[in-house]
Amino acid sequence: MPRPVLSRVAMTKSLLPKLHLRQLIDAIDDAVLILDLADEQVIDANERACSLYAIARREIGGASLKTLSEDFVHWAPILRAKLRESRSYRFETVRRRRDGSEISLQVHTTVLDPAEMIVLSINRDVTDERRMQQELESAASEWQITFDAIEESVVVVDQHGIIKRANRSASILAGATTDLTNSKMETLAHRRPWTHAARLVAHVLAERTPMSMQKTDPATQQTWDLSATMASGGAPHVVVAMKDITDIVTLEASARRNERVAEMGHLVGAVAHEVRNPLFVISASFDALQARLGSVDEVVAVHMRNLREQIDRLAALMHDLLEYGKPPEMQISVAPLDLAIDDAIAGVAPLTSSKSIALLNEFPPQLGLILMDRARLARAIQNLLENAIHHTPAGGTVSICGGTVHHSMRTWIWCSIEDSGTGFGAVDPSHVFEPFFTKRAGGTGLGLSIVQRTIEIHGGRISAANGELAGARMSIELPRMQE
Repeated sequence: MPRPVLSRVAMTKSLLPKLHLRQLIDAIDDAVLILDLADEQVIDANERACSLYAIARREIGGASLKTLSEDFVHWAPILRAKLRESRSYRFETVRRRRDGSEISLQVHTTVLDPAEMIVLSINRDVTDERRMQQELESAASEWQITFDAIEESVVVVDQHGIIKRANRSASILAGATTDLTNSKMETLAHRRPWTHAARLVAHVLAERTPMSMQKTDPATQQTWDLSATMASGGAPHVVVAMKDITDIVTLEASARRNERVAEMGHLVGAVAHEVRNPLFVISASFDALQARLGSVDEVVAVHMRNLREQIDRLAALMHDLLEYGKPPEMQISVAPLDLAIDDAIAGVAPLTSSKSIALLNEFPPQLGLILMDRARLARAIQNLLENAIHHTPAGGTVSICGGTVHHSMRTWIWCSIEDSGTGFGAVDPSHVFEPFFTKRAGGTGLGLSIVQRTIEIHGGRISAANGELAGARMSIELPRMQE
């Protein structure tokens, strides 16, 4: 049975003058309640508490805690348990007033009478503070989302070389699994393009002028556009932006190359067309002459073989010239790259057999689908395989491998063909794609130019390098279709 409310109120009020609590709670700006947690009743409260909970002071004495807020039903048992362990307890909560509105409170409770569980509760209204904090956190979150959405890698560096802000792209570029904030630039300087970024920061801090540059990583062939400028106001800070412009540079180079190819293609196509007819007559006449002469002496036979080789070489050159000058007509289909590779391998099977070359196909299946002209792409890969076989000594190996890589905001399927020959030596591998460049006796020098053109019209790229085993390695990348 709960004790009579009036006697409890009277008893507590008789204690107040001795403890000077009545004067004290009225003088406090925060809401103050004196609670009977045993019977879950309000004994007294100051005017600030009455205003906070929207209840008249005359209604306070003996009122149920539930009268102030429904949330007390939940908090009262927890508070009793905490105050049995310690005489005071601090916490934050959100409570609903009688009118249904919510208030955020910082509550400091202190036990006045442990035996009767009489408690002094000072409630500070922090609703506006919490609302402002939420708005600031929301604004900060929105700012960070916007900052992270920037494609460029952006960092803000102080005068000591310490990163104070970094977006998500910068963290990915640095290979960091955590936020770069408070990291030193010098710890990242061993990675490109951070080396150049650190130099930019030092220059801008010293000269107080903005600076930009473009740098190409010789190892990866990635080209970076870097810029740095002083941030206005406060202590010196430098804002550094790093953007991978490899695709733009490649596109510009491809556009220039395609323009040259179009001009040259028109010329060589016309020349090839004019030469093809006389060459056909020469070849047919030679075949007729050879059949008419029949057996000849050794000296004449040698000349006949030389003539046939040169006629065949001219015929191959005319074929390549016509192919080089032909406008690309694509028969597009959606298929995995390994189908075109299988076609190319089948095409070079007689050549590998005749030269005793082992062809090792380690290209993994099911890497994804690409948009391709299967016949044209298979011819390009076959051309790469034929070059590799011609440059591999008898008993050697030509290997094919591949995989996927993610860069430039998408996934690419790559395939590399590596021979066991002598490689490019002192020759710059990038020159092999220039028209009429060849290292193979009897080669026309147009094969790799045609291959490059084929790969580029498929939206891909091709590169040449010396392989790890001293041979040459040709690598292509083609964009994988989005799933």
